[in-house]
Amino acid sequence: MNNHYVSRVVTKPWEFGNKELYFFDFEESKFDSERAKTLFAEQDIFPEDYELFKNQSFESILGSSRDPILKSKKISWKTFKSLWLYIILQPGSSSVLSGVKYSREELMNLSKEEINGFITYLDNKFNLIKIIDNSCYNLFVNPLGYFPIFLNSGLNVIMAYPIHPKMAIVVTPKKIDYEYIKKSGSIEDNLLSKWSIGTGKYCNKIVVYPPLLKKLGTEKLKQRLQNWRSQLNDLCQLNNEYAECITRAGATTSAWYTS
Repeated sequence: MNNHYVSRVVTKPWEFGNKELYFFDFEESKFDSERAKTLFAEQDIFPEDYELFKNQSFESILGSSRDPILKSKKISWKTFKSLWLYIILQPGSSSVLSGVKYSREELMNLSKEEINGFITYLDNKFNLIKIIDNSCYNLFVNPLGYFPIFLNSGLNVIMAYPIHPKMAIVVTPKKIDYEYIKKSGSIEDNLLSKWSIGTGKYCNKIVVYPPLLKKLGTEKLKQRLQNWRSQLNDLCQLNNEYAECITRAGATTSAWYTS
């Protein structure tokens, strides 16, 4: 069975021609195209019951709800739940890239009422925020299906899930709302596009919106993507070093207090 670790319903708005996708390959340093059926997919990596669960949980709903999400301020409970289930399931789906087997049985075995209760619990703890990309670059889709947004020079990191070339859904703690993100400057100009290319060895290919490639041309867009990737790698390195310093400082402080 052909299994997508980034669902085709997610990359559908990026398709062109005969259901193909343009992508940029960072390892090969070139643009290419591939059938949507095979990009971000492998054979027999998920059981059939999980594919059915994905389809019923969000794929069949997101496909018809994308435009209302983009254009409306309010969405139905059914659509809201499908977004949450996509966000819950996507990290596990793309974890196959690192060889990790993600267990989904616990969620799949929940009743409809239990899943509704779980989504309500998450809604009390976190925000789902729609962010529109108003730059000329549009969003990209990387093999993980999500990407980090660094707030306040990397002091806070939130995760975003692209579902349209102009839109991503962001998950944040309750204390971080849209105004907080906006004031941080992290989504100004073309920054959301920049974040969406992702970083790390598993993000070697990114799906590109066809009109963007046509507008900018391969050389100009290639240079921009490579520059962005270099900047993101540096930022991630600084963020990791900062986190390590904080961890060490915490350990030192704890030892001082308990000595």
